[in-house]
Amino acid sequence: MSDMQNGFRILDHTADVGLQAHGSDLAQLFSNAARGMFSVISSLDAIQPTEHISVSVTADGLEDLLVGWLSELLYLFSARQMLFCRFDIAEIDDRHLRAAAVGEPIDLSRHELSTEIKAVTYHDLKVERINDIWQARVLFDV
Repeated sequence: MSDMQNGFRILDHTADVGLQAHGSDLAQLFSNAARGMFSVISSLDAIQPTEHISVSVTADGLEDLLVGWLSELLYLFSARQMLFCRFDIAEIDDRHLRAAAVGEPIDLSRHELSTEIKAVTYHDLKVERINDIWQARVLFDV
């Protein structure tokens, strides 16, 4: 499945599901990575942006920050039964992120859950800037 026009692309991987995201800056990169992860879980088009949940993550570097960000969103999906379609990143640097995840509670009459993501992994993890574009690669344990 390819969707780089939307800022991310799902990668084929033998045991897991992978994601490659890009953005013009770190905020767009992290937002696109989160959108990509939720596109694996459910259709983004079916999710209504009715609730905002504040998210704050601190880490030792960009790769840890990406894993922490996506892991926190995955926790909110599991613990609060929330699906997200938009990610408004207010602050981001190489060690801290503050954002709002926007979405709604899962409604199985409208939301089809397609793939269960168990965890965000460090396997083949990469966050880098190439010329003027930020790129990330992350694999999910499914």
